Amino acid sequence: MASEMYVDTIAASDGTSPATLTKQSAAKAWVNFDQSDNGVDGSLNISSVSDNGVGDITANFSSSLSNDAYAPSGFAGFAASYGQTVWVSGPANVAIGSWKTSGLLRSHASYANATKNSDVEDYNLTAHGDLA
Repeated sequence: MASEMYVDTIAASDGTSPATLTKQSAAKAWVNFDQSDNGVDGSLNISSVSDNGVGDITANFSSSLSNDAYAPSGFAGFAASYGQTVWVSGPANVAIGSWKTSGLLRSHASYANATKNSDVEDYNLTAHGDLA
């Protein structure tokens, strides 16, 4: 016999906290951002994205993570016709306490040889950790 469950919210037994996932890990925040028009093409737990300059963005979390010990990852890409590999990392010369906090993730996209930052149309960031 199959069963179905329809819900709008799953919360912990106190009725307000998020339910704890024990058998799986899920991203607590992600964003797909287009620097050519500063548009968010898709996201989860992102309140806004700031364009700080060429290849440099800050994703602000809607709900903070529990601390800054989460695992960020990212990917940025051009259209294939550009023929360049682009990678995402924390910005150079910016202290870790300002680019990765419980409330935001700042990163930059640069060419694989790291000679210069670059605005990209397919900027993707993900954060794995615990919500506050």
